[in-house]
Amino acid sequence: MDIKNFIRTLSIMHTFLIMGLFLFCVFAYMQVSGFNTNTEGLGLFLFIVPVLALLGYFGSQLFFKKQMAKLSVQDSIELKLQKFKSASNIKYILIEAPAFIGIFIYMNSGNALPFVISICLFAYLISQRPTKQHIIQNVPLSEKEIGQL
Repeated sequence: MDIKNFIRTLSIMHTFLIMGLFLFCVFAYMQVSGFNTNTEGLGLFLFIVPVLALLGYFGSQLFFKKQMAKLSVQDSIELKLQKFKSASNIKYILIEAPAFIGIFIYMNSGNALPFVISICLFAYLISQRPTKQHIIQNVPLSEKEIGQL
């Protein structure tokens, strides 16, 4: 398996997820005429976004770590990289979905809290960019496989 193409493909997918979220964020900001901190009338929505953000953040980490723990050093590098790719994609979705929901609620309410939480999730998603170092740290690789990377 060509590791450069693997990382490039995963990076392109990650970049498109970030760009989509960024464009939706800019669109929402342009549609709403400013921020407000009025919590009246929001009711349940005021609590949904922080809860979903926490579930997305911690859930993505937990899921990713569980998937990587299922791998062993004896597995083939192709299997390890495919599992890494699958786990990374689900991790990205678990982070991105609450951010989209927060931006959508911001568009409907104008309240700054969901928007700020979505921006924080967006920053965290950017920090999860797939790199060779990230693969080495999270995938159980043998010395030979590390050398191949």
